Amino acid sequence: MKIIVPFFIFSLFTSIASCAAGYVADNDGPEIDITNISDAIEEANYSRVEVVSVGSDSFDMSWVSSTELSCFFDYGLSPFALNNTLPASDLPTKYHWVAIKGLNDGTTHHYRINSSLNEINNFTTFPLDIGNYCFSFAVATDIHWSSSNSISNIGRMYKYTDRLLADVVTAINAESVNFTILLGDLTDNGLAYEFDNVTKRLNTLDKPFYPVIGNHDKSEGAWVTEWAELWQGNTTYSFNFSGWHFIVLDSVNDTNPEQGILTEDITKWLQDDLKAHKTMPSIICLHFLVNDVPGLAELSAISSSNPYIDNNKEFKVLLNNYPNVVAVLSGHGHLNSITYSNNVTFIETASVIPYPITYDIYQVYEYGFIKTQHKLYQDLNISELSRETAVNYLNDIYPSLGDQYVSFIFGSLSDRSINISFAPQNLGDEINA
Repeated sequence: MKIIVPFFIFSLFTSIASCAAGYVADNDGPEIDITNISDAIEEANYSRVEVVSVGSDSFDMSWVSSTELSCFFDYGLSPFALNNTLPASDLPTKYHWVAIKGLNDGTTHHYRINSSLNEINNFTTFPLDIGNYCFSFAVATDIHWSSSNSISNIGRMYKYTDRLLADVVTAINAESVNFTILLGDLTDNGLAYEFDNVTKRLNTLDKPFYPVIGNHDKSEGAWVTEWAELWQGNTTYSFNFSGWHFIVLDSVNDTNPEQGILTEDITKWLQDDLKAHKTMPSIICLHFLVNDVPGLAELSAISSSNPYIDNNKEFKVLLNNYPNVVAVLSGHGHLNSITYSNNVTFIETASVIPYPITYDIYQVYEYGFIKTQHKLYQDLNISELSRETAVNYLNDIYPSLGDQYVSFIFGSLSDRSINISFAPQNLGDEINA
């Protein structure tokens, strides 16, 4: 997705007001005496305190300190008894994070950055009411692998793409997922050597991966042969896993890669595939967006680019005939957003190349799934450099424009963490299409 500056100037102030900011402030708890903390730590100046995601058993957050510090993190079931402590890192740093797993579902936990004076916040994990656990998978998108040694004005970290891809693979392998879905724009220019480097990295994933082709991947003709080496199959295909059905669609116009569309042939294939798997909960994956994201309509009109498939309205009407479709996953927009149309959840996933530099984990159950987002914490300094670059550049154009931009792409907590359920009786209902 190409973005030009006027895209933000004219629309962020008219549309972002309706979107939640990226800074997440949880409810304050009662004060606790922490006067025993050293003066140096008490004086710490924290910023960029972001709750990244909350799951049924997990909690992720990050923060930045004004100076390099060693600090730790306390949490517990009572604000008066923060009985669990995550120790500080070995070396002082400005970039801090916690990623907690193994929590109880449907439970309120209280926490404190141990040094943030008397401030105690809390979060509540999702309840588990969607049947038995089945499997998990990872999602990453818009890697834009490039050999460029540059950083764009709005924070695209081209010079770090090989490192970021390698670290995405390492992080996903540590998650022990069953497979990974990549939502397109694996390369920045669709060049043969870019595909070669991406393929080399992705082949180090411990479990299978399923790629979606993006518009940048089709920028040059090399994709025709390179795709066969990356993924020995078509650009539109489907697969089953543990009772769930996954559909991958090629949404890129071959004659104009900047345009998204589902051709008549692909639409017909999709209908036949959905009919053949009507009793299975299904997830559709494509690169371009489908459902309207608040704020993007004005942005796309001003920038003369359309982040959606051209026939998105017809596509959503088609989906109304298939109650087994639970969710549609997209990349391309480089932002976090979750919207709904009828009984379908449309999930837009932030990218790897600029802030916030993340990937998603889906824990799938019999009657739904839980999605959480995770930053590449080993590259938190790159993420913050990306954010700072975009903020400084856009704030120079218009005061606070950059701050609103990064808040918009990070989204609200509900754009990064979600618990989706569906009614089992909907599966196998009569299909009219």
